[in-house]
Amino acid sequence: MNVQLTVLDALILVGITTEAIDSSGRDSANLVKAFMKRIGEIPGRKNDKVYVYSMFSDDYMPGRTFTLFVGVESEEQVRLPEGMSSTKVAAHQYAVISHNGSVRTTGPTVDFFLKQWLPNSDYVEASPFYFQLLRSMVDDSSLVIDVWFPVVLRKEKKVTEHNIVPSLKYDGGFIHVLWDYHEAATEWYSKHFLWKSGDTHASSSEKLTRHAFGTWIKSVLSESGPHPDLVDRGVDPNVRWCWNTKDIVGAHNYFKENEIRISDIYLGPGERYYFDLWATFEGTRLTVCGYPELEQDYGARLCPSWVRIGVRDVKAAKEWYRKHVGMSLLEEHSEKGWVLMGLGVEHHPGTSLWWLETLPPNAYTGPINGPVTPCCVLHDKWVFQNYHQFLLESGVSVSDISGNLNGFARFHFFDPDGNRFSIQKY
Repeated sequence: MNVQLTVLDALILVGITTEAIDSSGRDSANLVKAFMKRIGEIPGRKNDKVYVYSMFSDDYMPGRTFTLFVGVESEEQVRLPEGMSSTKVAAHQYAVISHNGSVRTTGPTVDFFLKQWLPNSDYVEASPFYFQLLRSMVDDSSLVIDVWFPVVLRKEKKVTEHNIVPSLKYDGGFIHVLWDYHEAATEWYSKHFLWKSGDTHASSSEKLTRHAFGTWIKSVLSESGPHPDLVDRGVDPNVRWCWNTKDIVGAHNYFKENEIRISDIYLGPGERYYFDLWATFEGTRLTVCGYPELEQDYGARLCPSWVRIGVRDVKAAKEWYRKHVGMSLLEEHSEKGWVLMGLGVEHHPGTSLWWLETLPPNAYTGPINGPVTPCCVLHDKWVFQNYHQFLLESGVSVSDISGNLNGFARFHFFDPDGNRFSIQKY
């Protein structure tokens, strides 16, 4: 798709507006249809070009409401027909991409610009809106629509991005297994967790199998020095990736009957009951959480829960994760040694949950590259690089960036208690 850069003066639009949730184009098409029935009521319109204007809040996430406005360019001072309003669009530089088809089908074109073209360009969004300009008053599959996004060069942006922690979003994670047992491990999780596995992508140095709930089974092989994704084995880290079950006693009995190593059931963060299990013959520790109010299990024995991070001092860790990771404080239970923090979630509205919990005395707190690595994602390569630089300048122990910055790249860092935190970009 071809993207053109241009400048447009300020616009005065008169039309109708509504609050919407669906960003695929369906709500826009319905509002266009309603507006077309009333376009003749607007006095002083300059032409018949129809603008479909989408405005978003600064903290917008998919699933939240945004404002839709459909209108035409008009003189600045006109009598507004009943039920209509006016809005002013400031002058901007724009990136313009053409879409062939109706308003209802513009979703993929918008996604291409925001998720592929923009992150790999020298530009960023200048303001949280975009508009579609219909070249014809007939909204059908033969229509050509120009989609306009306000942009500004990164280097011209007033805020120094590398001094700001970006909005990280939880994006599932990886379970690292040995190369020769990759297929057996994939089958093990399908059998015992009732997870449905997807395709396996393999090269001479990596195997990657998509499993349930954004979980990937990964193996690496290197013939020319250490691979950046080699993990430590034989020691359990202080990061626990937790998985919910409606019936924790039943789940505990199942793994016991199948001679899978498990701990006793114990009380932990959130006043929940947990037990640890050691998966496959490699003994990869995962944690099961009792969640009786679980409404939908999607046919799986274990469903996504939260992450627990063991620290020496929860108050100090709370401030560290606020400053360096951008986590928000959700709950504080200092008397119990627990603090609940939050981040966003990739592909879904809502909040991912991260419990900070006090470690027992004399617990090991050196860096551990454990085989279980929950991940957060950034899509913009410049934000990704600037965040890496921010961590370096802040004195955080951070790995080099590996992979392809124009495709899939990754790095990880350690908190002051040796807990690994993984960031990926795609």
